Amino acid sequence: FTNIVLRSSPNTPIWEFELLNQSGIMLSNKELQLEDVGFYIYPNPTSEQVTFSITANETQQTQLFFYAIDGKQCASFDIMLSNGKNEFAQNIRNLEKGIYFVKILVDNKYITKKLIVN
Repeated sequence: FTNIVLRSSPNTPIWEFELLNQSGIMLSNKELQLEDVGFYIYPNPTSEQVTFSITANETQQTQLFFYAIDGKQCASFDIMLSNGKNEFAQNIRNLEKGIYFVKILVDNKYITKKLIVN
């Protein structure tokens, strides 16, 4: 192969991927969908309160789980997500300083992010 071509349209997570041989003949053409995980934590690091921004494709009841660095679950919260962007703040003063992993099930996919409590 001599050329690999990537193209995308503005404001879309879809990329076109082409493999061309030495003569410029297309050998493969695929569209790649880059998923937006839609789960953000800020501020990070934090010490008293954290805000979660979660994008869901449908209204759903779920839970947010906090795991310490040793893998032990140390907190969980029930949440109701609406279709679209959801934001909510959570008091974390009861968590000790350290590194935590925050896990949520959204649209039948588990997403895990790191949170630093200082």
